[in-house]
Amino acid sequence: MGEASPSEISKQQVKIRIGMKKFGLVMVGLVVLMGHVQAQSDGSQARWQAKPVVVDGNDQEWAKPLNFYDSASGLLYAISNSSDQLYLTFTVRDMLKMRKMMTAGWTMQLIAKDKKNKIKASLIFPAANMERMGDRGQDPMSGSLVKENPMIRNYGLQLGAVQVNGFQTDKSEVLLRNQNGIRIAVGENLERQLVYEIGIPLKELFGAAYTPGKQVLTLNVVVNAMSRPTGSGNNASVHAGGGQGRPQGGMRQGGGGGRMGGGMQGGGRMGGGGQKPVNGSFDRSSSFQRTSFKQKFRLNGN
Repeated sequence: MGEASPSEISKQQVKIRIGMKKFGLVMVGLVVLMGHVQAQSDGSQARWQAKPVVVDGNDQEWAKPLNFYDSASGLLYAISNSSDQLYLTFTVRDMLKMRKMMTAGWTMQLIAKDKKNKIKASLIFPAANMERMGDRGQDPMSGSLVKENPMIRNYGLQLGAVQVNGFQTDKSEVLLRNQNGIRIAVGENLERQLVYEIGIPLKELFGAAYTPGKQVLTLNVVVNAMSRPTGSGNNASVHAGGGQGRPQGGMRQGGGGGRMGGGMQGGGRMGGGGQKPVNGSFDRSSSFQRTSFKQKFRLNGN
């Protein structure tokens, strides 16, 4: 077999160069496509709610798994809407993170900044005194096992009402389990985990002239930092059975987000693939840090 002639070598080099150019174009196309997908994933669509949600603090009627997750706060949550109502539910599985939300308080905002809608509506859950609330599964007085979580029960009794502002209503607070207008309930699920359930008439956000559509909102959540015990250093810990804290700081935008089961994502991760185990993995120093996340979503026009 003889050596290739210079012309044959030149033809092979041309073919190689053409092949490399095609490969490069394919890679550029993939990068553009990925960028387009990422741009689409900046927002997620709320689930369509065919039947009204009974806002009672029990998330049993919500489809599982809940389709958003934020690792910093430990919150699992879901968003749905009907033609006239917006529904949200939040739960936290980690005992210490649950205690932080109760003790320090937290704020939920719904924000819209488009040309037609300028909205900044807030629900402010105040801090509760966690002293003598009891440990999980035990009555705080007798210590005997009970069917409900007494800490969550007592928290709900202490909470009583939630501050509201930025909505169409002229009220400054909403009583828990109120059955008219904005509805908020605190309870527990079958695993004795804290559940917040919220129902908001869309006209409270967009006004009485609201017409169903695919409006875009941003959910912004801030869990306040607990106060460090007096005389504690950087390594102070939070015990699940005691400790108190007060809310610190105001609202700020974070970057935690979650992921929709439909494939569009925000910034964290969840999707339809099951809920994350969290017990025993919480860095206790984070109890003294404010955590926040935001999730952009689009109402479901069905």
